[in-house]
Amino acid sequence: DGSQYTVIDTGFQNDGCYEPQKGPGQGSLRSIRDDFELGKLRKIPYALLDSEVEITSEQLIPVGKGLRHPWRMHYKPELDSIFIVDVGFGDAGTSERIFHIENVSTQDGTAVKDMGWPCIEGVRNIVLGDYVINDGPFEDGFKEFVTNNNLDYCQATYDGAQQVVDTMGGPAVDSNFIAPIFEYRVGVLDEEYPDECTYKLIFSDYSKQCVWYFENLANGQPDTSVLPKTLLSNTGFVDMTTGPDGSLYGMDFINGRVVRMSMRDPDMPTEPPTIAPTMAPTNVDVAALTTDAEQCFDPKDMPILPWTVNEDGEYESTLVVSAVNIETEFGPMRTFAYNGMMPGPVMRMKPCATYHLTLINDLEGWPNPDGEFNSMHSSSNTNLHLHGLHISGMSPGDDVFETILPGDEHIFTYNIPCDHGGGTNWYHPHYHGSSALQTNGGLNAFLIIEPSPRESSNTPAEIQKMPEQMLFIQDFAPKDLNTYKLNSKDLIFKADFEDPIPMINGCIELEMTVEAGQWTRLRMINSGITFNSYVTILPRDNAAFQCEIGLLAKDGVYLSEVPRAIPENKLFFSLASRNDIAIKCPTEGDVHQIMYSHIEDPFWTTPKLLGTITVAPSLRPAAEALPVWEPCRPAYLKDLTQLTAAEMDINFPLEVRDSINGQLLTAPDDYLSVMTLGLPQEWQVSGTNLHPLHVHVNHMQLGPNTGAANQWPDVDGWHMPGDWVDTLSLNGITFIRINPESFIGPMVLHCHVISHSDTGVAAVIDIQGDGIDATEIPVITDYGTCPEVIPLSTPYLGVAAVLPGLIEAENFDEGGEGIAYHNINYDSLMGPAYRYDTPVEIIAINDQYSIGLIRRYEWLKYSVDVTQAGSYSVSFNLSSEDPIEGLSISLWLDQAECPPLNQVEGLLMRVDAPNFTGTGSYDTFEDIMMPGSMPLTLGDHTLLLCFEVDGSMLLNSMDIQFCGLNAARCPDLTSPLLNL
Repeated sequence: DGSQYTVIDTGFQNDGCYEPQKGPGQGSLRSIRDDFELGKLRKIPYALLDSEVEITSEQLIPVGKGLRHPWRMHYKPELDSIFIVDVGFGDAGTSERIFHIENVSTQDGTAVKDMGWPCIEGVRNIVLGDYVINDGPFEDGFKEFVTNNNLDYCQATYDGAQQVVDTMGGPAVDSNFIAPIFEYRVGVLDEEYPDECTYKLIFSDYSKQCVWYFENLANGQPDTSVLPKTLLSNTGFVDMTTGPDGSLYGMDFINGRVVRMSMRDPDMPTEPPTIAPTMAPTNVDVAALTTDAEQCFDPKDMPILPWTVNEDGEYESTLVVSAVNIETEFGPMRTFAYNGMMPGPVMRMKPCATYHLTLINDLEGWPNPDGEFNSMHSSSNTNLHLHGLHISGMSPGDDVFETILPGDEHIFTYNIPCDHGGGTNWYHPHYHGSSALQTNGGLNAFLIIEPSPRESSNTPAEIQKMPEQMLFIQDFAPKDLNTYKLNSKDLIFKADFEDPIPMINGCIELEMTVEAGQWTRLRMINSGITFNSYVTILPRDNAAFQCEIGLLAKDGVYLSEVPRAIPENKLFFSLASRNDIAIKCPTEGDVHQIMYSHIEDPFWTTPKLLGTITVAPSLRPAAEALPVWEPCRPAYLKDLTQLTAAEMDINFPLEVRDSINGQLLTAPDDYLSVMTLGLPQEWQVSGTNLHPLHVHVNHMQLGPNTGAANQWPDVDGWHMPGDWVDTLSLNGITFIRINPESFIGPMVLHCHVISHSDTGVAAVIDIQGDGIDATEIPVITDYGTCPEVIPLSTPYLGVAAVLPGLIEAENFDEGGEGIAYHNINYDSLMGPAYRYDTPVEIIAINDQYSIGLIRRYEWLKYSVDVTQAGSYSVSFNLSSEDPIEGLSISLWLDQAECPPLNQVEGLLMRVDAPNFTGTGSYDTFEDIMMPGSMPLTLGDHTLLLCFEVDGSMLLNSMDIQFCGLNAARCPDLTSPLLNL
């Protein structure tokens, strides 16, 4: 956008190529200056071709200057002409130009042809296609730069280019400036294709790792009236040439291969591709190695990964990577999945806890060819990344350089800090070489961090009580995936179509429902491949009222002020974004459409319908507007926007293109830079419009100068100063601030066009200081702006339940999530029948209130006043339509949350009934007497009721009665329904 030149030209410190003795105006201006070698075309005199000594630059004859990326040059002797293809980044993304220099043999260096870079991009308007210069941010910004700095290197170029514009493409008289004979910019076509070039027009852009071609007209010339088509992706040609067989050969530097391209007669039957000679013959029993996936999940009831609590109070579970078949709009597709689900099961974690996750690689039996480090290879190798979490990047934690071979398994141990913010995150594979094929192929799922009690105590009831639904967008692009398959010699992925197929929750077209006039929390994730996107939620009937939407959080972190209005109900998503929104649709019966669009994708011409939202009736009054709320911040998310330069470490320039700061990843311990724990840095980041930057371990905060130049026109105003993200994709140069906190060791950063990351667009920063690794939970002494002391729950309506006596299940304590209860907010489409300030599912049935929709590890707390010390019996009044396998309930005295299984202190009663028969109907409530008795002492206490398995039952009440001074006085009246 022009602003980068004020950085490049300030001095040696910011530009290692800067030559102080040559003065200001360097950077890209070296291409137009005669005293630099860059961007020049020079001719070797014929007499020197057999020189036995080094030829100096002074001996060469200047022919041209002002070249940007002269990728291909071809000399036609019959015309004595050189044709030069100049490729690179323009204002509209892709920009390709062809120049023609005549009478090459007579060039003597007195009239050096000026091709304009960087003073101008070209002479064709990037919008309308007519003739104009200075028509975009780059050219405008650059002209302002040279004018403000009194640099005259561009004036001759401007004069010559203006003559071409004034004559609508005529020559520049009395000027050495020459205009391109052909220009292509994304979305704008130059139909004046040069007569000297015939037949198939193919061009490659190394930076974009893409190869395009134009279709041909009947006369054999390229049809430049319509957009070109993608021939190859994830391909970095550095040369193309015609072979003796008439085929076109491309040297693919990215993948270390030579690609042969040849024309096929359209009437010739298509033959199946031959297997590359480097692949050994394989006999794969596809049917035995593949299963049909579960897919298309209700947003209200996504499958949850079951955790088991071990005796130490730590959680254990298992994920299995396997090959599956899924159904799509265009037919079946074979790909990858977690636990046989598309997407995988929702992983829920909480702060201040340890999780042991066994990842099993069940891809044994498929071919798994190895390859170079920065290439697509080993498509059956895998590992795991918890995207968005503030945890250690070292083993046994979120170490993304771990390798899990087919048939092997590995245990990851994740220690979640006690101050970790609640939010929406996701998990996916991260093996360097197979991440793109696996992640973009569907190996991904939600990861939810529950809010800590400290965070909950600061959260308004209106936010806490919202029922939640989940939308996981998987932007499948079979054409790209087939390219990754080809590059890695993979046999697992299979799709016999190329059309893009974005899906939500694995559905061809999702149908979901929300309650009229009530707020619902939508957790949304976009797993993209190449293009950023935006989602709109608008009525199908234009005359209907729109849903009201407020943005709550980005990338798993609440905004500094919640909620934020969303103009036009339009949500921006990078390739890895998460957005939490509150949505309220006013009118019963209305249908709203979820539409999906790519940003700056010339081949995505219309929005894609992903699903519909039907508004269900509500028996409740319409909800009021959400209160404006400023969330508390843990120390690792403290506001950095007010810091001065003296309070930060360094100003670190970071350019993300086809490398990071000009370097490809070489090894996990080849560090790009070093950061000091607790010392924030400001980074000036460029290139994220095409290469979204993802940083592990620590989030990035958008700097105070984030503004209009950084916005996407399709979603203007989305990026605001102070927002926290872990994946950055903005226009222009972005200043972000980042604070390495708690964890030492590697912090990985990479382009989240994952095919780019697989091929080396990644780096590692070493965080040093007095911190911790992945082996323990951090000891937190600074809780930021969140309360240091966790508040206690209080009795419902201020009055503790008296024991002995009956406790109504719905009269649990007040205080919020993690303090008075733990609840996974289910959207029943009718809200609680009682206590509207809580999300706990309270259901009215038979003129009484009960707790329903109980899930594993939910709990409720009750304040009690024990008036008589001794032993007590416990009876639960409940109903269950069906038997419950493994019913498990425990009751605890004076505990903050459910303790480990091996803890004895505080345990009053536990029942494990593996074959509970149920009561036969939800309408039929029975008193279920628990076995044994429990001791209680006089005074005020809290009872903690823990549900240790999912239970399809309704709990009405607990009857706790005195039965004697000791356990021997309590008769065993255990209910036969427990089948103990």
